[in-house]
Amino acid sequence: MTRVDKEVVKKLINEAEEALDEMRKILAVELSSFMNNNSLRFNLRYYIIMVVEALTDLALPSHIEMLS
Repeated sequence: MTRVDKEVVKKLINEAEEALDEMRKILAVELSSFMNNNSLRFNLRYYIIMVVEALTDLALPSHIEMLS
């Protein structure tokens, strides 16, 4: 039997959702404006990394306790 730390799962999902929301805002900008704005491009990269990290942490068993 296993026990999942629901608070950790909620936190990680929330982090991914917040980053995705920020990515949507950035991607709503006109392409030429986006391409000419280094800050927007670097922010998008950062949010992509945040999503990947949150979902990777969610997939790893660090928040799962094995019960005997």
